[in-house]
Amino acid sequence: MNAFAGVSMWPICGLLLQVQAKRWLHTVGRREVAELRGSLQPFARGAVVTTSHFSRAAIAEASEAGKNPIALIDGHTFAGIVSDLGIGNDQI
Repeated sequence: MNAFAGVSMWPICGLLLQVQAKRWLHTVGRREVAELRGSLQPFARGAVVTTSHFSRAAIAEASEAGKNPIALIDGHTFAGIVSDLGIGNDQI
């Protein structure tokens, strides 16, 4: 999925963000992070969002020196973001 940062995110407003979402029960590994990085458009930033968690190798790959960093958002962090934004509160 491609998205652009909005005005409320002024430091990165207009930046292309390519997001890969994984609705998995098992661990997201290094390969998935590396594949996203390999598919990024020039000057884009990447993020992997999962309902699960990341392996140590995936975390190392995401922040490896000399490569574009990839943001990793695990299920616990994602749930906190959704809660903080109040998304879905009207359905409870």
